[in-house]
Amino acid sequence: MGYIDHFYALANEYIKIIPPQEVIYSDIFSQSKLLITDYSSIFFDFAYLKKPEIFFQFDKEEFYSEHYHQSDFEHEKDAFGDVVKTVEELEKMSLSKLEEFSIKINNLLKSNSLEL
Repeated sequence: MGYIDHFYALANEYIKIIPPQEVIYSDIFSQSKLLITDYSSIFFDFAYLKKPEIFFQFDKEEFYSEHYHQSDFEHEKDAFGDVVKTVEELEKMSLSKLEEFSIKINNLLKSNSLEL
């Protein structure tokens, strides 16, 4: 929880930081266009919605040396989204993924198809 204050500082009309005690995942997932996470396994649940995911792993070396031992699962090759390590990469990738998703949704609406 050492980084939580950094996330609250990013909140604005487009970015909502929801306190853990208020989270109802099904509601958040249905309303979200993009998931940004770190190492959490929550991305498996979000993947069912076929929406874009980004893994922001700015502290990878510290995380694996102090908090968790590396497993056979490697986000870079096994996860369902891109891994970024800097705020600049996160900003660029977020905009790109949201644009791609928006185009996909618009194309589906034009074709009257419900399949994502």
